[in-house]
Amino acid sequence: MAARRLTCPVEWHPGFRLTVGELRRHPDYRGREYVELGARIAVDGVLDPRIVADAARTGDHDPQAVKKVWHCLARFGAPPRPEPDGSASPATVVAAVVDERR
Repeated sequence: MAARRLTCPVEWHPGFRLTVGELRRHPDYRGREYVELGARIAVDGVLDPRIVADAARTGDHDPQAVKKVWHCLARFGAPPRPEPDGSASPATVVAAVVDERR
């Protein structure tokens, strides 16, 4: 794996989640049309990296438009919240790949 050859630790990030409600609060960031696209591609009212990537792969949307939805996710999204019992959900677990030469 290429990450093992790096001279620094590499950590996996679970990505951000953004609700459609929060997305709709920021139409001036990239434009209302990208808010509407984000709302259309959201699953159960939520965007995350997988959902945006899936939308990009379909070929049904202009790649530049999907990129602007990604910008909104990166700017206004937040890490997934812990489960109600306080434990971390599988999506919030961060796995580190550490250089074996250390």
